[in-house]
Amino acid sequence: MASLKQLVTSLKYPSFGSVMVGRSYAGGTYRYGFNGKEKNNEISVEGGSYDFGARIYEGRLGRWWSTDSKYSKFPSLSPFNFGANNPIYLIDPDGKDIYPYHIKGTSVSNGAAIYDAGKVSANTESVILDLLKTPDGFAFFSQFAKKDQTIGEYTFMEDGIHSDHDLYLYDYSFENYDLNKVNPDNAALATSYNDKKGNLKFVLPIYSKGQSTLDIATFFVHEIGLHGYKTALYTNAFSKLGKKGYENTANDQRKNNYLGEQDHLDLKNKNEKSTAYKNYVSLRDQLIKVSEKYAQAFNILIPSKKLEPIKRPEDKNNSDNTANYQSWRNRTETNSNKKETTR
Repeated sequence: MASLKQLVTSLKYPSFGSVMVGRSYAGGTYRYGFNGKEKNNEISVEGGSYDFGARIYEGRLGRWWSTDSKYSKFPSLSPFNFGANNPIYLIDPDGKDIYPYHIKGTSVSNGAAIYDAGKVSANTESVILDLLKTPDGFAFFSQFAKKDQTIGEYTFMEDGIHSDHDLYLYDYSFENYDLNKVNPDNAALATSYNDKKGNLKFVLPIYSKGQSTLDIATFFVHEIGLHGYKTALYTNAFSKLGKKGYENTANDQRKNNYLGEQDHLDLKNKNEKSTAYKNYVSLRDQLIKVSEKYAQAFNILIPSKKLEPIKRPEDKNNSDNTANYQSWRNRTETNSNKKETTR
């Protein structure tokens, strides 16, 4: 005889997320609620406040307990507001500027994505942590990070130079999509202007389903190493002329290097005069120094003599982190006069 499944939790909320009295049930030790965040019942009533990672949220008031670090950009809103006071339409996943999403599947009923916000798959996280041990990889990710943001086991110790712009990492580890229909090679770094936030949005989709850490590493080295200089190109144009500067630069790139064709040609021909190719080789070699296992991903033979380990600036010295980023940026900006395209 089949046994009945036990109801663990059933929670109903008004729009700002406080638990509705008399219409909710939470049994056992289940700790999560509104937006999938952990309840903070020790300092509030049941389901009254939630830990979003960056800040504590009070659902009864629809307010954060601490101010938004970017409140100066939104003078018409309270620095304690949640979702611009429109939680039906807008969300604030964690108050950060790098947004990882681990997309695990789709709903059978409506096709909506099933995902974990703030996370990536285990294989992707492993590669990202190794990339953060390289100067070039660290420079790329840290430019968007906010102080105290954590990716995997790594915590950034200062705001990135472009933390006012956003980097979205969409990790598709779908268990129910057809690999014949979704080609991991189609994933590419893309850029757009975000009208709602008035900043640039960089999107890096990773199709990790069926991919090894070596496969994922080649993807990151290709997108960050070969094409990553475009983040410097677009943020530089945006800082000078705002949205118009970004759009003019993006249009120029589309005309002269559609889908990064020139970058790919430089990689194929090993053009040592190309900044894109030099950045690619630099990140590739740095990653191999972190772990020799990555050599086979790029068909490189490791000599019997061990490679000298590379060093990334210690996080406790913020000036070193800034200098490390500036070194990478200076190298990438030498390509600013070269015509490229958004991807």
